[in-house]
Amino acid sequence: MSSTRLTATATTDALASGIGELLQAAGVAVRELLESCPVDDPMHVRLEQVHGTMERVAALTDEFNAPGRRRPMRATSLDLNTVVRQMLPSLQRLLGPFISLETELQSPGLWAAGDRGQVEQVALGLVINAREALPLGGTIRVRTRHWVLDQPRNYRVGSVSPGEWAMLEVTDNGTGLDERTVQQLLEPSLRGLPFDSGLSLAAVSAIVRNAGGHVVLDTMPGGGTMLAACFPAAQPRRSRRPATGTAHAVLIVDEDEWTRLSAARTLRRAGYGVLEADHADAALELLDDVAGSCVSLILVDAGLASAGARSLGDRIRQERPDVDLLMTASSLASLSALDQAPILEKPFTPDALLRAVRALLPAPR
Repeated sequence: MSSTRLTATATTDALASGIGELLQAAGVAVRELLESCPVDDPMHVRLEQVHGTMERVAALTDEFNAPGRRRPMRATSLDLNTVVRQMLPSLQRLLGPFISLETELQSPGLWAAGDRGQVEQVALGLVINAREALPLGGTIRVRTRHWVLDQPRNYRVGSVSPGEWAMLEVTDNGTGLDERTVQQLLEPSLRGLPFDSGLSLAAVSAIVRNAGGHVVLDTMPGGGTMLAACFPAAQPRRSRRPATGTAHAVLIVDEDEWTRLSAARTLRRAGYGVLEADHADAALELLDDVAGSCVSLILVDAGLASAGARSLGDRIRQERPDVDLLMTASSLASLSALDQAPILEKPFTPDALLRAVRALLPAPR
């Protein structure tokens, strides 16, 4: 790589890092306002929307400008329709008043194997690209489709191999792309700022390929552009069951194996049921399972609870509001941005762990 390209790479990385730090700082301020705002205050909903949008943009900036440092894909079964519906308010604000956003979603649902945060980044990247094709306004349509292919299906760029696929398709009614642009569109690029469409689509393509899928493109000059991400189809998740009043299981979520094993041993000896997970998606999968219906408390490392565009803590509050959280952290000084969940400082003794757990759960009989 030439010195010019190395300089461009370093400049882009530095810019992305700076933007990411500013967004994180602003996100902390918005979250503090959100925590101090009463739930019944009309501004509470608006602050939640702003905070969610900032988290997604921060995650997109981080991942799209450092594809080599992208975190590993942790696939789970998720409904693409739900992902799209939850993103619609943020996407419409991103597009502005002169671009209308339409949806056509597969009924009753479309389940794909993918990482929730990365699928959101793919959807956002496709919509950003479509927006760039509509400088004077227009219409963007987001569509989900289920395909079962016996033979490859070819497009102007890319093809979809035989198999069962969950398709996320974004179409604009812009002027289309010339042949030279089409051939370069999905290739890695060092041009532009974080939301340069070429850079975004290169990252989108890398994320989808990492998930075992395909990115395809169809366009005609003067006739608009269709970009689609095809994810492997998956079976729907089992319906969640609420935690029962008689079962007091604890789910331990921590990347450190020694911490998980020692905490699990202490809690089992005290009579609690225990489940273990080493990352956020594994924790959510366990909660979806029959065994997860017995979980009444999640003992989670604060870093795992707050990381990502949609943090584990926020997702648990939305999807399992009946479950309590107990955070663990090595440094209490770094937790000012977290909510007011109880904190257990690491390293903790067995007695300290039991006291903290029994403050939230009855002792097993």
